[in-house]
Amino acid sequence: MQSYAARVNINVSGQISAVDGSYDPDLAVGDNMSATFIYDTDETQATSANTVGSTEPGHEFTSFYEFSSPAYGGMVTHTLTGNAFTSSIAGLIVNDDLSNGGPDLNNLIPTGTYDWIEILGSTTKDGPLGNPADGEEWTLALFSSDTSWITDGTLIPDDLPSSYTTILVGKEFDESENEIGNVLVDITSVSVTSIPEPSSALLLGLGALGIVLHRKRTK
Repeated sequence: MQSYAARVNINVSGQISAVDGSYDPDLAVGDNMSATFIYDTDETQATSANTVGSTEPGHEFTSFYEFSSPAYGGMVTHTLTGNAFTSSIAGLIVNDDLSNGGPDLNNLIPTGTYDWIEILGSTTKDGPLGNPADGEEWTLALFSSDTSWITDGTLIPDDLPSSYTTILVGKEFDESENEIGNVLVDITSVSVTSIPEPSSALLLGLGALGIVLHRKRTK
């Protein structure tokens, strides 16, 4: 495992494996998509949090954190047209030892129990029903069959598991927050990098400066 003590940048690419309902702009099975999502492993950077979790069927989770854009969020690009979705709201959902998969995810992963995180971005704020009103939402999910990955369901994991499956899901909602279309992308390429927090970079720079000054004084 590799540890990240700051923001995490995940770049993915893949092909659409399923399109249901009405989706604007038009997307088709087989189209190539690329995406970049950024989140933070430091819970104190979140602007809001729910560490109580949810037991609502189909909407279970163990914790949820929301971050302010533009430092965090997602951008998804349709390779064929260059059309891009950019989120104005970013969140991260932690799912500790919960079931998922099978037909609900186009059998990209088998039905089973997983630890996983969902990094999501929305173009509009959620309405009373909890969905983007007349908006779009994209979610990048990282599933691990190793359920020892997330050890505390109220916290964002500082590590990525040694192996995981990545899936990208897009949803479109009407003005009444009804889901009118969804897209499922089978990810074929993933790269992950850590991004030092500005405060950490500043402290590192000041520390290096202190070493230089100390050396100058001792000459």
